[in-house]
Amino acid sequence: QGFYAHFSIAVGEKRRPFGVIGIETWTRDSRTSSKPTQMQRYTNPAKESLRWMRAVNAAERAIGPGRRLIHVMDREADDYDILCELATTECGFVVRSSFDRRLVADGARLKSFVCELEVRCEREAKLSNRRKSRPAKQRKLYPPRDSRTATLAFAAESVTLRRPDKCQAAEAELTLNVVH
Repeated sequence: QGFYAHFSIAVGEKRRPFGVIGIETWTRDSRTSSKPTQMQRYTNPAKESLRWMRAVNAAERAIGPGRRLIHVMDREADDYDILCELATTECGFVVRSSFDRRLVADGARLKSFVCELEVRCEREAKLSNRRKSRPAKQRKLYPPRDSRTATLAFAAESVTLRRPDKCQAAEAELTLNVVH
């Protein structure tokens, strides 16, 4: 059947890797015929997205006091409960956004808000080519391309998120910095 693993990797100044400082492994049960509802998935205390917070806590314990960590997390960690815990414990973090969250101001949505932000910085990045001779699944996810130079534009602002309706987090509002 195999297993899954969630790694916490420490990287220091100038991208110097320290290595793996935490790992959590798990397996999944075979799929059942009944799919849980969205509310059941959201309130499940064993949901897989919570491993991100367990990894943060383990990394903080492993490194110890006196060092500032910045936890970098994928879209699966875009969970209001996790964001609240990260903010209230004053952890440094970057989480890739997954949901078009509601903002407190004027009932706006996060994705449309960030698209309207003023660009603060631009830079160029060289993109390598992608070969055509890749497995079919890879070609679908990452189609072939020629090498080129892309111009990247960055915008940033503070936003205040509204707690999702089904969320039980103590914080009704959460102010974070967003980078687009």
